[in-house]
Formats: sequence, structure tokens, C-alpha cells
Amino acid sequence: MVLATNIASYRLAIFTIVSSSVAGPPTMIPEKNTITDVPEPPHPPDRIGGPETQGMVGRTFSYSYPSGLQYRISFDEKHVYFSVPRQPDGTRYIGVPYRQREVRTGLYLVHWMVPGRAGHVALVFDIEQKKVDAASLMPGLFELFDRATLDEMYEGNKNALWLEDPRS
Repeated sequence: MVLATNIASYRLAIFTIVSSSVAGPPTMIPEKNTITDVPEPPHPPDRIGGPETQGMVGRTFSYSYPSGLQYRISFDEKHVYFSVPRQPDGTRYIGVPYRQREVRTGLYLVHWMVPGRAGHVALVFDIEQKKVDAASLMPGLFELFDRATLDEMYEGNKNALWLEDPRS
């Protein structure tokens, strides 16, 4: 199953693979009656400014940090989908709303909030140098500030995470 959120309400929707065929990848649609509220704590109004761009849409990356952490990540128009350590329920991929900005040609800043505002992730993708810089605060107050190497890059939704069975 894959999780996706609505940025305005931080509601999680659980997705299930409902069909698979030799002709193509599995199709994922929301299960009925599986919406779970994620409380949004009180906070001052967000301050969102500057341009948002679409240069990461349709791209998928695999990258690894010197510490051994490895991730896969895909972008569509509204959501980022990324690998996580296997959860108790078997979940391996999560999807959340995100923002992106092209800082300069081939250099992209992407950012998302962890549901419930329990943390955030900011990644800078340097396509030419094949590097990913991370500054993240994860649930449990785990901080990641590191530089990864891009191992694989795909465009045009090739190898996109949201087309795969996350239980495999």
C-alpha cells in the first residue's frame, strides 16, 4: 500500500494495487473508507512565496548517501513518492504533496512537510553534478544533513514509483 496526502487538510489516503496484467504495470486507486485524519497542530500561517516550477515532474531518481542510506524518489505534478524503510504494515513507498523550484538550470530545490507537521524534507538535486543535498528533520527528531550521489535518473515517468506494487 502507498500513502498520499492532501496538503490542505493533511488527510492520508491508503492506495491498494487493484489490477495487474502482463500488458502493463499495476493500477493503484484509493481504497474505499480508508481515509485517516492526521492532526495538524496549531501554527502561524505558512509563508509561501517565490516561483514554483515543474522541472522535476515525470522524473525518478535513485540515490545513496555515504552512510549507506539509499532512496528512490518520483515526482508528479502534485506529489513526491519515495522509498522508506519497510513499515510494520508492509508499506515501502509514501506519497506526499511537495513544492519545487528550479534554482538555476539543472539545479532543483524540492520540499515537503511530513504529515502532521512532524518534520520536513528539503532536497537540492544537482542534475549535472549527479548530487543530492539533504536537510531534513524527520519524525522522532532524526536530522539528516548530507550529500548523496545520484545513482540512476529517469525521465518521462519511466520507472516511476507510483506505477509499482509497493509490496514487492
